[in-house]
Amino acid sequence: MYIEVLVDSQGRIYAQNDRVQESMLHAWVKNYLNSQPAFLYNDVVYRIYGDKNISSGVISNVVANLLKGYDHQIQVKNTYLMFRN
Repeated sequence: MYIEVLVDSQGRIYAQNDRVQESMLHAWVKNYLNSQPAFLYNDVVYRIYGDKNISSGVISNVVANLLKGYDHQIQVKNTYLMFRN
């Protein structure tokens, strides 16, 4: 199961195209996963895309909140920084 998360240049967070407050991100993850049909594997992969101007502290907070939302041991995070020309 993949969950796509975008942190834009103003620090706004979008998870699967829903705008989510950072403090509510763990609840969003829990609700999102509970609303999905049963998935074959127990792992969740978070793909986190962030604007290059976002501080690493903001990304770290997002990651921490995502990981709180699903209490299974197998979770993977991939973080990508977006550069604009």
